[in-house]
Amino acid sequence: MTVKPPLVVINGWAMPASVWGDMRDWLSDRFALTWVDINCSRTSEQWLEFFAANCPPSAIWLGWSLGGELALEVAKQNVLPMRRLMLLASTPCFMARPDWPCGQPQSAVDKLRSLVQKSSASLIKRFALLQTVGSIGEQVDTRKMLSLMDQQDPVFAKDTLLSGLALLEQLDSRAWLQRAGIPVDFILGESDSVVLVKKDELIALNPQINANVIPGMGHFPFLSSALSLKHCLQELFDGPTGRRL
Repeated sequence: MTVKPPLVVINGWAMPASVWGDMRDWLSDRFALTWVDINCSRTSEQWLEFFAANCPPSAIWLGWSLGGELALEVAKQNVLPMRRLMLLASTPCFMARPDWPCGQPQSAVDKLRSLVQKSSASLIKRFALLQTVGSIGEQVDTRKMLSLMDQQDPVFAKDTLLSGLALLEQLDSRAWLQRAGIPVDFILGESDSVVLVKKDELIALNPQINANVIPGMGHFPFLSSALSLKHCLQELFDGPTGRRL
């Protein structure tokens, strides 16, 4: 019997696993999958403790959005030995800084925080629009995403959302990325309006980074761009770096 290599997947902020569609089954067929949902309120230190206690060593890590930033933090803090880091619609630093203009302004996070305080229903609609705007199937994707959320009662508890916003404001792994000692792959959406970093800006941090851009993909990659994403992942898993793992 062939032993499957371990893969740790960290889902996006407050997203139900169902939004990945058949991608989760596709990954499970190939890997020994450890799945992590960002479904409760934790600080970055508490998340690192959770990963250390619940994730296998020497695994490939795949993180979507905030999940990617947490995976970067695991690598940065050397919590577990990691074989490869794959970051989907993610960034080493979500917020704009004086030396990092390719992040979101503080005002954008403040608006989300205000929505969290006022109404979860408003936040769900706003979050769906943010993630699908500009994608090749924007209107269809938005309707489908809202439908998925209605069906699954996603984890939009106020404390979970507020802690996620705090993580987005805090996490910054650019310095680690400049000296990364493991293979790092970014998969960016050409039309992502949430994660604003571009391929050239990542390469400027470290020319060894492998950055891929999927045409027409927004921040939410599992509907109109699902097939393109699967092809991209397949090429990465089967490419020279993947075959060495």
